[in-house]
Amino acid sequence: MTPVQLLPPAMDKETEKQCEDAWLHAVKLGDPHIAPSTMGPKAKRFVNWCAGTHGHVLTEDPRGPYVAGSDYDWLLGENAELRALVSQQKNIPSLPLPYLQIMEEINSKEPSLKRMGQIISQDLGMTAKILQIVNSAFFGLRTHISTARRAVELLGMDIVKAIVLSVHVFSQFETDCFREADMLWLRAHSFQTGMFARLIAQRQDANDSVMEGAFTAGLLHDIGKLILAAAARKKYNEVLRLVDFEKIGLCDAERKVLGCTHAEVGAYLLGVWGLPGPIVEAVAWHRNPSASGVTVFSSLAAVHAASMYHQEWYPSRLQDAVTLDLPFFKAIGLADREPEWKLACKALDEKGMVHV
Repeated sequence: MTPVQLLPPAMDKETEKQCEDAWLHAVKLGDPHIAPSTMGPKAKRFVNWCAGTHGHVLTEDPRGPYVAGSDYDWLLGENAELRALVSQQKNIPSLPLPYLQIMEEINSKEPSLKRMGQIISQDLGMTAKILQIVNSAFFGLRTHISTARRAVELLGMDIVKAIVLSVHVFSQFETDCFREADMLWLRAHSFQTGMFARLIAQRQDANDSVMEGAFTAGLLHDIGKLILAAAARKKYNEVLRLVDFEKIGLCDAERKVLGCTHAEVGAYLLGVWGLPGPIVEAVAWHRNPSASGVTVFSSLAAVHAASMYHQEWYPSRLQDAVTLDLPFFKAIGLADREPEWKLACKALDEKGMVHV
């Protein structure tokens, strides 16, 4: 089956120029969702992707330009089964209030760390998780942190936002499909994948945006498993039956029963929520990055490697039955670096620095 095409093609110089022209055109018109009709197909698709992550999709208009739409089904490609599953849900889960309040504070004229700490403090479960993480061995702090405000200062807003989303997802998508051991593994796998991915990005001297994007994508890369188990309980029980008794890999079982995988569903929800394209990209293709068309190091490479390492060291029936995509790392010119990432992540794991 042809994979869902969620992502834009690699950017070449001509496409970059067309996208830049599109942005200038939109600024002149005072509408960021209108692009000139002279854009080539790659540029149109790229701008569609950027617009889509913010709740708008540029659709062809008979008058010539591309104008804004609001249909998120384009993220689902031609996957009829996935479309049907999503359309059966009466309400797409909304972003958690603390996340929206944090974003509002960040975008205010004078962001206040005190105010951000107050927002976090209103949710005891959120506060406990953030304090647990900031006091973990990974950050190596000499003093114990006991306030949300101080945790926000030390973790940074990108990590805090990711944790808020993760706590929300694990609390909102309740399901009895998973055993207690499954949930414990999924929480640990998500957090440790995030930490490993951030370390890998750091080892590649990536900028702050890529590092924090890698952490966020790693933390959220498997949320599709929770969504599917909650939204299609009976069918997901059949998925798990195939995994347990017929020894079919989880993703193959998902595809066989549901016609889609958790990676596609998770990417769809993050797209609806308006998370940045590179994060949605990493979630969508974390199992098979070679299919993404990505040709440079990004959050995707970090999350794929991090997830594969963790499931190798801590197997579970919920893991993806795939192996490290070595051809992908060769294609992006980092095949020689990958073993170094693994050693660094293993050292971190053996010191207990990613366990909370």
